[in-house]
Amino acid sequence: MKILILDDDDCRHNRFKLHLLGNHFLTHARTYDEFVTAMMTDTFDVIFLDHDLNYEEYVSKDKNGCELTGYHAALWIVKNLQLETRPNNIVIHSHNMGGVIQMLGILKDAGYNPKIWEFSPAENPLEGAGLGPANE
Repeated sequence: MKILILDDDDCRHNRFKLHLLGNHFLTHARTYDEFVTAMMTDTFDVIFLDHDLNYEEYVSKDKNGCELTGYHAALWIVKNLQLETRPNNIVIHSHNMGGVIQMLGILKDAGYNPKIWEFSPAENPLEGAGLGPANE
């Protein structure tokens, strides 16, 4: 599977690699801008979205200086993806429950069925999100 991971934490990216690399093609984005670039150049089977993207070196801001978050990434998906380029699965893995609720709402309103997985470094992300064994 082709998997896109949006998260600003390098430790989390390393855990995704540990669990998934070798069986899947991974693309890593640490900012909203990197996320959009990845989405414009490829299609993905699974997208993992974190909400808070505010590690100082990984902050993207809009023209008004507001931080762009995983919510903005979800909004980008809703506004820009055509039916044929939609991912099979979107997993929200943020610990920010307010952000999770916002992201769920916008994605569900657009016809997606996002999953929630609370990030755990010991757990395989695909299995944790209920998407089956990691080596499929």
